[in-house]
Amino acid sequence: AMAKILLKELEPIRPLFVEEPTHPENVDALLEITRSTHIPIATGERLLTRWGFREVIEKQAAAYLQPDTSHAGGITELKKIANMAEVYYMHILPHCAIGPVAFSASLHVDAVVPNFLAQEQIDQGLGGGLFQQDWEVVDGHIDLPSKPGLGFEIDESAVTQHTEYTEELGGEYFYESDGSVADW
Repeated sequence: AMAKILLKELEPIRPLFVEEPTHPENVDALLEITRSTHIPIATGERLLTRWGFREVIEKQAAAYLQPDTSHAGGITELKKIANMAEVYYMHILPHCAIGPVAFSASLHVDAVVPNFLAQEQIDQGLGGGLFQQDWEVVDGHIDLPSKPGLGFEIDESAVTQHTEYTEELGGEYFYESDGSVADW
């Protein structure tokens, strides 16, 4: 209920989108909010695989989808999600809060899907000192890579300085006792 009130107040300033005004797991609640406003709704950074996005796409419960390359199943799965969304005239704004390798993988999908809108990135996403040459943003864009693979070369001396595991934004936990990782 509060999301609907807030969105009505935001409508005059016409934001590009509002991200996850409700949890994406409740698609019907998300759809109700989407139908209550003229502001495009974005969701999906916590949805996994195309099956996690299926109901949101089929019900058109959001205008923009934010699959995360690392969480959604990699480059191929991100492209499949984007292709499904394209059929319903939805754009993708890939989420990326992990770092430069995941960001680089997202860039490759961004370059080949017609419904790409924008790419999220964090400060370390452009290379963070881990690449021999960080991605360069020129006029709001990054040129397609010309190097093989994902288009970057790791600075091996920099990697040795980053050997300690740290939690990802959002609550990823590493359990040393059995080596497992739990997310959210």
